[in-house]
Amino acid sequence: MASKKKLLFIGEFPPPYTGVTVKDSLIVDEILSDAFDVEAFNLYRFKFEKTKTPLIAIELLAAIKRAEHICVGVGHPFRTCMVFRLAKMLHGEDFLDHITVFMMGIGTPAYLRKHPSYVPDVSKGRCVFAESES
Repeated sequence: MASKKKLLFIGEFPPPYTGVTVKDSLIVDEILSDAFDVEAFNLYRFKFEKTKTPLIAIELLAAIKRAEHICVGVGHPFRTCMVFRLAKMLHGEDFLDHITVFMMGIGTPAYLRKHPSYVPDVSKGRCVFAESES
């Protein structure tokens, strides 16, 4: 049996477990875990464990560095853009096509219009599944 590829899922899993949290959990548990060896990273640790921010940042960088593929499921486009920037810094530009985005929320198109410097990196992602009114 072939080993599963390592996939890092960077998402948001805060209580009370509605909205983005439910979607992220479903994506990881129901879709990705059958095909990949999934490591989930909860970005909300930065909010809930503020005294550990430097250690959490190091953990995130290490997780991105060892990932073969990355999926991003976040509620704000800035966080998605930062994942692309960090992955580019750690793996190089060619790695960006190993990132899949499940954008939760309605602000992605407007955010990228307002911050066009992120467009070249984000556009290299393999897929972007957007939940958006626009």
